Amino acid sequence: MILIGEQVETIKERINRLQQETADFIQGRSSQVGFCFPNGTNDIETEIQETIARNNKDIAALTYYLQTAQLQLETTDEQVDIGTEFDLLVTTRNGKEKMLTGVLIAERTGVEKPLRYYTLDSSLGQALYQHKAGDTISYKAPNGNTVVGEIIGLRKTSTTSKEQEVAKAR
Repeated sequence: MILIGEQVETIKERINRLQQETADFIQGRSSQVGFCFPNGTNDIETEIQETIARNNKDIAALTYYLQTAQLQLETTDEQVDIGTEFDLLVTTRNGKEKMLTGVLIAERTGVEKPLRYYTLDSSLGQALYQHKAGDTISYKAPNGNTVVGEIIGLRKTSTTSKEQEVAKAR
């Protein structure tokens, strides 16, 4: 898996939120009285255990992404590649123009904003890949319609110096 700096930051933020949610949940439920089952456990304990297990599973998966992924340190604004932010002016079926801005990524980790990141294996990602500003592209939208657009602008995404150091240390 290849991650860009923005994905790394989003993953770290999600891990921190899950850890805080777990701590807050435990604190909020620990003092409540629950229904006691014949085996000696109660519904509050069960709820706490299930929430901890679910959050720990999510944290483990996100941590795995951070530990095993390759970090895309160099991004380009010369052509669309992984980590390139793009502005695409699309023409809809009824002739209206609409600006679409996003970032091309290798694949999703599950924490990205859906309308900001587009994967390399999506029809839009495949149409954009290795094209330059000024190029006209076309792709099939999820509804089956063919969309035509012009790449208006390209920008590099940033990778913080801390992320670069972590990547070099691997």
